[in-house]
Amino acid sequence: RDRGFRVKFVGEAGDDYGGLYREAFTNLCAELQADSSELLQRCPNGQHGLGSNRSSFLARPSASSPRALDGWRMLGLLLGCALLQRDTVLDLELCEHVWKVLVGSPLDG
Repeated sequence: RDRGFRVKFVGEAGDDYGGLYREAFTNLCAELQADSSELLQRCPNGQHGLGSNRSSFLARPSASSPRALDGWRMLGLLLGCALLQRDTVLDLELCEHVWKVLVGSPLDG
C-alpha cells in the first residue's frame, strides 16, 4: 500500500503495516497542538475559556523563524499525505477560518 513515508520508531520493534503510520500522524498532531508548539496556539476563546470552539487552534503569529518555516513545510506535507490517502485522519482542531483559508473560501459568513 502506498504511503507518503514509512515509519520506524527508534528503540521499538514493529513493522509498519499501517498502525505505526497512523500512530505517527496522531503523535505529530498532538505535538502541533501542545502548549509548547512553536506553530499553533489555542484560539482566543480557548485561552480565555469563553464562547465556542475553545479547543480550536490557529497559527501562532510569531511562528516565522527558519525553524518555524520548516515546521510549516512539514505541516503542509502532513496535510498533503492526508489528502492523498483516504484512510489517513489528521486530528487537528484548527479554527474554522484556518480551514476556510486553506480551501479558498471567503472568511465572512
